[in-house]
Amino acid sequence: MKKSLLNFIFFVLFTHFSQAQCVPTCSNYAVSNITFTTFPIAGTNAIPNFLPNSDDGCTTPVPIGFNFNFYCTTYSNVLIYSNGLLQFDIGVPSTFPLGFDPAQLIPSVSLPTILNGIVAFKMDDLDPSVGGSVTYTTLGTSPNLRFVLTYSAVPIYGTNLLTSGQIVLYQTSNAIEIYTIDAPLGPNLATQGVENAMGTLATAAPGRNQTFWSSTGSAFRFLPFTPGPPSSVSGPTTICSGAIGNYTTPQQTGVLNYNWVFPSNWTGTSTTSAISGTAGASGNLSVTATYSCGISAPISLSITTIPAPLVSVFSVNPPIVCSGVQFTITPAGGVNYTLNPGALTSNSVFVITATTFTNYFLTGIDANCPATNQATATILVSPSPTTSVNSGSICTGSQFVISPISSAGVDGYNVSGGFLTVQPPTAGVYTYQVVGNNSTSGCNSLPVISSLTVNAFPTLTVTTPKAAICKDESAVFTALGASTYSWSNGLTTSTISVTPPVNTTNFTVTGTSSAGCVKAKTISITVLICTGINDVKAENSGISIYPNPASGILNIRFSNAMLNSTIEIYDVAGKLVMTMNTDSADNLLDLSSQSNGSYVLKVKNDAVTKTFKVIKN
Repeated sequence: MKKSLLNFIFFVLFTHFSQAQCVPTCSNYAVSNITFTTFPIAGTNAIPNFLPNSDDGCTTPVPIGFNFNFYCTTYSNVLIYSNGLLQFDIGVPSTFPLGFDPAQLIPSVSLPTILNGIVAFKMDDLDPSVGGSVTYTTLGTSPNLRFVLTYSAVPIYGTNLLTSGQIVLYQTSNAIEIYTIDAPLGPNLATQGVENAMGTLATAAPGRNQTFWSSTGSAFRFLPFTPGPPSSVSGPTTICSGAIGNYTTPQQTGVLNYNWVFPSNWTGTSTTSAISGTAGASGNLSVTATYSCGISAPISLSITTIPAPLVSVFSVNPPIVCSGVQFTITPAGGVNYTLNPGALTSNSVFVITATTFTNYFLTGIDANCPATNQATATILVSPSPTTSVNSGSICTGSQFVISPISSAGVDGYNVSGGFLTVQPPTAGVYTYQVVGNNSTSGCNSLPVISSLTVNAFPTLTVTTPKAAICKDESAVFTALGASTYSWSNGLTTSTISVTPPVNTTNFTVTGTSSAGCVKAKTISITVLICTGINDVKAENSGISIYPNPASGILNIRFSNAMLNSTIEIYDVAGKLVMTMNTDSADNLLDLSSQSNGSYVLKVKNDAVTKTFKVIKN
């Protein structure tokens, strides 16, 4: 007894230090070798009580003598089988099938309930009807009572092979010990171990689970335990649906692997102390630890999943658009959005310029979580025509024709001025916007600009020092205000010198500006015969002028035909310097106030004009 007690204490201490997370409770059993011994075999003979017979029979419930906890259920009675095992009183009937062959692989839920909730010394086809004994007794005093079931020299059915051993149940510790005194190798498979009432948990002695085995003088202790759960679980307790959550539990000594269970609709697996999962529904994440002594109870972490927003395309306006024209995509369901292609971002409306047929993909987030879905907007794009246009320059008063060139499909144009032929009234730079129209598709080309420069005509002036000259005298003409010049006599310089014939002569100059605008102007010069410094007595003129040259008074005599005439004196610049009306035949004209030089004297009446050169000295 003392030796057995010391062995038990040693086992408990050994279990505590070698399997730190396997704490003594009741949910499963750990098996270990112990020192072989035997207990007294005296007690109640079970053989007469085997039903239906002592070969394959079972007793009615037998009192243990104390309450015994087996797999977390308390029992006070057991049923003893002739075939080397006891069954706790789990409420099954006391009648059993004939020809019972009990050897089974434990645990097993497929076999009848009567074979669950057992402790097997040697589950074999034993036959106490032909020899040996089966006895049970309760030894000791509370709280250290022991129930001892002994099979002594019971033959295996149909053989001379004798089997002996004991099952011992301990009060308080709820330990189970199985002692194999002698178990020869027989013709049948045999099982040694314990199994719960549901057939879902079991612990077999090493190498003795429905196998051929034999042993002499061996012993095993089956001690109830529950592996300790993991100490904690850490990770996000609030997570967006579809997001990745990372969770860990502290790595504990002796753990072989971990088993994680996510809430529904999560994905992710792991057998280590860390796991990553894609969030599904709210619920509890649990993890258990597997030790060599069994599987622990779970530890849980409550997780709240925030539903992800469901983004959508609220509108596309317009859904069919011409290339080069802007359209809008209005999203819904989130707070901020991303649109691809282009990685465009917005919290409201996307404004896009159409180029070609495109599928746009919309994602988004709300205040808490990103959307897990993707919305699609399809844009149908009709090709827009292309248009080019000419530009140019004209002179004031001319017309300019805008000549657009467009791609196929253009059947009309919009012009900002209204017409393709324009005639601006003044000089300056004018722009005209031209758009090509396709009335079938409704698409227009992008606007193009025709630029027109209207150039003013040159401001042309022509001057000469003398309005009148004498025959064979040269006259000088100067033209200004243009870039190039062309005279009616073929000269092309700005200033020309000419010797025109007698009588009034016209000279025309054409001036061209740097922009190519052309303007012409005509100048006249009077060419006199001039008689030199003699008196002027023009034959048949009816006029006599003397002296000529004159230093002061100039005598002018008219015939009757020239009476009632006007006398005009012009300087060489053509300026009128003196005038006098007369109705007499003899007239005096005072030149003393005039500068010395040549003058032109004109005598005019209603019928005729006569011109003479006079000199004042």
